[in-house]
Amino acid sequence: MTGEWKRLHNEELYGLYDSPDVKIMKSRRLRWAGHVARMEENRRLYSILVGRPDGRRPLGRPRRRW
Repeated sequence: MTGEWKRLHNEELYGLYDSPDVKIMKSRRLRWAGHVARMEENRRLYSILVGRPDGRRPLGRPRRRW
């Protein structure tokens, strides 16, 4: 492709998500999440999964940056 994107209609998207490749990816992701959920509490990956970030986000729209 030359950088052009085709917009997909809902029916086409439903067809893509019913493909076996996507089902395999979803099942592997769930299996991995199960491994992480059963990890010990002192493991960093587990703390990232169940933790909450400290602090608060600023109010309003994000500032423009260069």
